[in-house]
Amino acid sequence: IVVPPDPVVAHVGSTVILPCWISPPENAEALEIRWYRHNQFSNPVLLYNHGKIQEIQEESYRNRSSLTLIENYRGLILLSSSKQLLLSLTLCAWRRSKRLSLLSLALGSAPVLSPEPLDDGRVNISCRSSGWHPKPSITWTSDNGRALRPGGTSHSRGADEMFSVHSWTAVSLSDTKLVSCSLSLRSGELKESRVHIQAIYSVVPPDPVVSHVGSTVILPCWLSPPENAEALEIRWYRHDQFSNPVLLYNHGKIQDVQEESYRNRSSLTLRSDQTSEDLSLLSSALGSAPVLFPKPLDDGRVNISCRTSGWYPEPNITWTSDEGRALGPGGTSHSRGADEMFSVHSWTAVSLSDAQLVSCSVSLRTGEFKEGRLNIQGIVSSG
Repeated sequence: IVVPPDPVVAHVGSTVILPCWISPPENAEALEIRWYRHNQFSNPVLLYNHGKIQEIQEESYRNRSSLTLIENYRGLILLSSSKQLLLSLTLCAWRRSKRLSLLSLALGSAPVLSPEPLDDGRVNISCRSSGWHPKPSITWTSDNGRALRPGGTSHSRGADEMFSVHSWTAVSLSDTKLVSCSLSLRSGELKESRVHIQAIYSVVPPDPVVSHVGSTVILPCWLSPPENAEALEIRWYRHDQFSNPVLLYNHGKIQDVQEESYRNRSSLTLRSDQTSEDLSLLSSALGSAPVLFPKPLDDGRVNISCRTSGWYPEPNITWTSDEGRALGPGGTSHSRGADEMFSVHSWTAVSLSDAQLVSCSVSLRTGEFKEGRLNIQGIVSSG
């Protein structure tokens, strides 16, 4: 029995011809011809006997295989494209068996590149692809064709026996401006994707954008030099929440993958080649007016307590006299509620020689503040 010395290569889903013939030639019509996978003799891929195809057949190959006898001595089994056929070792048997390797190929999806800026100024680029067979090789290259070292690569195999690949690398602009991730099979077939990491270094305002809690805020971000952003992946996310984005734009539309607390609260507008990447948002909330509580002390002074709530971020508190002189606080405490808002409690002890009118001012870094005042003259006199 003669079979090809090298594996027969075919793409998953295609029709493949597995040749097998007798040497010297012999009429095969009256013979039993059995195609079976290794260690599956009694469960054949196809069985020809008594001049016809027998119904005894491995279930996964039913209605997918046929046999043609050519010139009365050669047997050909045809495997159709109705199901996936993966790597197997198939045997062709008349009086003796001969092994024939079938190497099935599946060219996977185009690699999807996801960049993520790192704190050290570099960009971590993730490359993902699925639907490959056999396990593909992965190569990272720079814009001048220089090989880049991957930070890591992992392969996983699904129930369909296809491989998924995840690889990543960290680069800086001094390394390259264009990064390519290429996945290839031993047949030489490959798929490749590229990303301009220069675009990752987008321009945003140098200072935090300030808005009040409950208001609508616009976070501007644009590419420099300008580039059309419609075909890009645009991801807005909070620090250390890359996989749980505030908003994700990809494949020309907003994706459903979104942090739950921002659902139906965010939108994206692309204009003048502007896009979005990373930006500080400082939300602010102006709390309640300070409430002052006086309490006479035994030494003739008055202890004044100042309380307020509903502030964001944590506010500053200042005590002053009627002539604008700063008064030292006896102590200040801050607490944060379930709504992430801050409450403040501060106190100071004063005498009439210090001031007759005491002010407690609570302020944000934006300059906004609220103030409460108390005249202690009547309190000291009545005490």
